[in-house]
Amino acid sequence: AESTGEDFLLAIDAEGVPADKVHTMPYISQKGAARTAEQLRNLLLKPGRESLLEMYSDDIAEFSVPVGGSEEEVLEPRYVRWLLPKS
Repeated sequence: AESTGEDFLLAIDAEGVPADKVHTMPYISQKGAARTAEQLRNLLLKPGRESLLEMYSDDIAEFSVPVGGSEEEVLEPRYVRWLLPKS
């Protein structure tokens, strides 16, 4: 994926999903407001937010999100279809 400035990149590490299937994502605050990388950095530079700045400054953050299935706390597949290979 082509990126400019400081972007969030999202990819799925799963069988059948190409490793180069990466998308740039904008930052959206918990209140739903879009923020530029510069705005986010300015917020994180405020005193008391050092650990958050460190977290967002890491090159890679890995986490797992269960998708589909019948469990209550899973992400519905419709939200990640754009990352899956087209058939």
